Amino acid sequence: MGEKSIPNYRLLTIFLATFLAGVFTASFFNLNFFKIYLIAGIFSLIIFVINLLINEFIMKMIAAAAIIFLAGFLLFSFTNTKMNNLQLPFGQTKEFTGIVAGYPAVSGNSQTLFLQTSDFGQPVKIYISTSAFPAFEYGDKLKIKSTITRPTNISSFDWVS
Repeated sequence: MGEKSIPNYRLLTIFLATFLAGVFTASFFNLNFFKIYLIAGIFSLIIFVINLLINEFIMKMIAAAAIIFLAGFLLFSFTNTKMNNLQLPFGQTKEFTGIVAGYPAVSGNSQTLFLQTSDFGQPVKIYISTSAFPAFEYGDKLKIKSTITRPTNISSFDWVS
């Protein structure tokens, strides 16, 4: 009998699910990307070499899935490390400029919006709550002077991240 094969759409589904499983698994750990990437790279290299040495289809699939799982795990760890290392001047009154990065939500006498700024080193989005007037729109450039407060988690939403 010939070599077994899996339809392309099934391969894509398997690899996508494996990648998402890596992201999901990494979300349970607070690992520093810069401490684990070398270990994961060596592990990927070992899997790749095993993949070259073994000529069995199912083993090649498992090896590819393991590498894709590691890619998802590392991607989440990298993003999480960047967010954890973000240094904002919490508790200080600062003046900064930025662009409204979404449509503001107006409710009663207030509006909330996200402001994209690079004034603190790296690009960040800052959640702003202000009065309803003047009304701001998506894409407006604003200059703000405010005290930056550290977010707290409310109910089931993770505002800190």
